[in-house]
Amino acid sequence: MPDNIKNFLPAGGILCFCILAVTLMNCLFILKDSSRALTRRPGENIQYPGYEFQDLRQKLPAVRRAGFLTDKDMSPERNDGQFLAAQFIFAPAVLDLNNPHHEFLILDYTSLPAALDAMKKNDIRTLYINGYGKILGRRNL
Repeated sequence: MPDNIKNFLPAGGILCFCILAVTLMNCLFILKDSSRALTRRPGENIQYPGYEFQDLRQKLPAVRRAGFLTDKDMSPERNDGQFLAAQFIFAPAVLDLNNPHHEFLILDYTSLPAALDAMKKNDIRTLYINGYGKILGRRNL
């Protein structure tokens, strides 16, 4: 190595320079990625309580009450909040938990065969099934 470079970068200086350069580049990448994560554009995928029922709300006619049928455990200890989330979305309509005697019904079952069995048992025809497996049905009166 020429003498002027040795004087400019003492022994170990090259290693320190490389570490400093890599650290600076990593900081720039972190700043770029974190700014992208912190800025959210309108309409991006925002999940709110009851988003699984939103499209059913648009399909349900204006009714004051509707039934909500499920085979899930609705005890306070085991409740996953789906009934309350659905009630939030369908307000001001009142959802009546596990009451099949309404004209319009929302079905939230653990499996499609279980939902179809409940529909057959209660004489309900399907009006709409969304991508989350939630069903809007109408009881044959």
